[in-house]
Amino acid sequence: MSEVRSASPGEAGRLAGVLARAFSDDPLVGYLFPDVARRMQRLRRFFEIQLSHNYFVRGEVLTDADRHACALWLPPAARPPRLSDVLAQASMPFVLGSRFGAARRVANLLATRHPEPPHWYLGPIGTEPNHQRQGLGAALISQVLRRCDSEGLPAYLESSNEKNLALYVRLGFAVIEELEVPPDGPRLWLMWRTPRPEGYLDRGWEA
Repeated sequence: MSEVRSASPGEAGRLAGVLARAFSDDPLVGYLFPDVARRMQRLRRFFEIQLSHNYFVRGEVLTDADRHACALWLPPAARPPRLSDVLAQASMPFVLGSRFGAARRVANLLATRHPEPPHWYLGPIGTEPNHQRQGLGAALISQVLRRCDSEGLPAYLESSNEKNLALYVRLGFAVIEELEVPPDGPRLWLMWRTPRPEGYLDRGWEA
């Protein structure tokens, strides 16, 4: 398996492309970027803004040696993540176009549900389509979950793709709420993980 490492800000463009390709068929992405012809271009710019103005500034960006996967984390010391902060960037209305209002509704909905206790927050995580099911995503998640278990800290994520829930459950997360994005939007799963005994992820629980 490729070694997990911290990414540098100079890799933002490359990793935004990884995330764009990984999320190209995600239900929430389809809702916010319905124009298939322009989706990849806009989605890549969306993730580049998230990386440059949020996660490289306040969090940790993990990737593998070959940059086939990427995970964005915010530590407990960072204030709760707000998609509205990303939407406030000057270029974001041009990236989202007519779906800017829908994105703000999603951001506001998630903000009202974000847990208050200190925790690690797993933001976007994705793997290149032709490198999925090789354990890369699990490795990027486990890197921080081991720290959570060592320090007695919980973790939290929001999933917009039901097919990913099984992986998160195997790593110790549990669904605490399901939401429907109004109007006629996709379903979101909010997941929380309490700290586990150290070594939990090394006893055959990793995907």
